[in-house]
Amino acid sequence: MPRNLPSPNPGSLSGSARNPVAASVGRIALGLCASLLLGLCAGLPDQLRAEEDSTLRVIRHRGEEAMVPLTRSWAEAYRTVDPGVVIKVQGGDARTGIAGVINGHAEVVSTSLLLLPREEALVRKRTGQEPVMVPVGRDRLAVVVHADNPLPETDFAGLAGIFGEQGTIRTWGQLGVEVPGCREGKIAVYGGPPGSGSREYFATRVLGTGGELRCDLVVLGHDLWVVAEVARDPCGIAFSGAGEVMGGIRELPLARPEVGETSPPAGSTAGEYPLTRPLFVIALGTATAEVRRYLDWLQTPDAQELVRRAGFLPWVTETGGEPVGLPAPPVDPAPVAPP
Repeated sequence: MPRNLPSPNPGSLSGSARNPVAASVGRIALGLCASLLLGLCAGLPDQLRAEEDSTLRVIRHRGEEAMVPLTRSWAEAYRTVDPGVVIKVQGGDARTGIAGVINGHAEVVSTSLLLLPREEALVRKRTGQEPVMVPVGRDRLAVVVHADNPLPETDFAGLAGIFGEQGTIRTWGQLGVEVPGCREGKIAVYGGPPGSGSREYFATRVLGTGGELRCDLVVLGHDLWVVAEVARDPCGIAFSGAGEVMGGIRELPLARPEVGETSPPAGSTAGEYPLTRPLFVIALGTATAEVRRYLDWLQTPDAQELVRRAGFLPWVTETGGEPVGLPAPPVDPAPVAPP
């Protein structure tokens, strides 16, 4: 059964001054709340300008939650590129954002997910257009444990045993370690909600198409909250965007399944680290001239610098080339038979 988690509300973290980890979690929670509020407020002037000036063109850009800060940075920078265009940013999970483009509720979506075949078919059926996927960056997905956890490294087989519903690794002792503070030795797994890019990518990459995560995985709505809980729980392990790694936790080195070599988290390139995913923006093939210019701008040096500042890896290299090819398209998950 999932454990009852403290609310990420900063008010529930009173008294944390005596506990450095709790204090760190409190700062993270406060920072997240502040950034969310600032993000909401940051978009208001542009939205008000668009409402007051009918000559301004609006591009609705939905962003997968982990990419919203980057999307807002793009929107702000694009004001100077084309003052006649307002980029209206909205967050949400990855699949909902893709549905927004399909249903005409957004012109552009930022996501780490490739379109499923059924989503491509829906685009053609409802709009008569072809979807366009523009690669804009790359992101490492980190596997993190509590800072006191002595596990030296792991691999995909170990992750499948820990996180998979069919896995059999349920205690740290099975991995040959004893974790200080984890009294019963049971592994507690944390992750993002269904529909999030991190969760879908991790499940597909580690467990394979159709693989199911453990039903007792503790679900939290944001990667920051996921890593904060692992920092508080000596028994914990989680997957999250590498940009959310904080004090009180440790990122595990991962063995590359293709060659059996271990890649340390720090300093490894996108080609070396086994949990690296591309980041895209998706639009319709017959997008307006304003949208096409915006998509072209996202691969310029200025926009790619914002990708780097947001904690991701730029897609376009210094020589202007693409560092990695596009992954194979995903397979629609098989329908689940009714009980």
